[in-house]
Amino acid sequence: MAAGDATTAEPLLREGLKYQWDNDLVALYGELETANTSQQISYAENWLKSPEKDPVLLQTLGQLCLRNRLREKAQQYLEESVNLESSPKIYQLLGELSTQKGEPAQASKYYRRGLQLALEEFS
Repeated sequence: MAAGDATTAEPLLREGLKYQWDNDLVALYGELETANTSQQISYAENWLKSPEKDPVLLQTLGQLCLRNRLREKAQQYLEESVNLESSPKIYQLLGELSTQKGEPAQASKYYRRGLQLALEEFS
């Protein structure tokens, strides 16, 4: 998605989520690369105030924090998400985080685990 498209889509997604919570839209929100990732993080952190922890929302926050190079926050959100529900995408993001942190061995473990999960899903 082009940057201009993401900037247009972000408020529409956000408004839509106010009326109907949808995990696919939450995941898409994390994929949007707008000019103001910090603002996206702020909006998504407000969604965390619901009493039940949502692994997709935590993954989205981890992804946004990773994009904004907030490594400690990204790790916190991603680890919390993977503890609730593991997925290939979470392990991909954890691998990217480990790569950013200069930990190639750990990144390799995360990527490998993500591939294993992806293969299990298709078996």
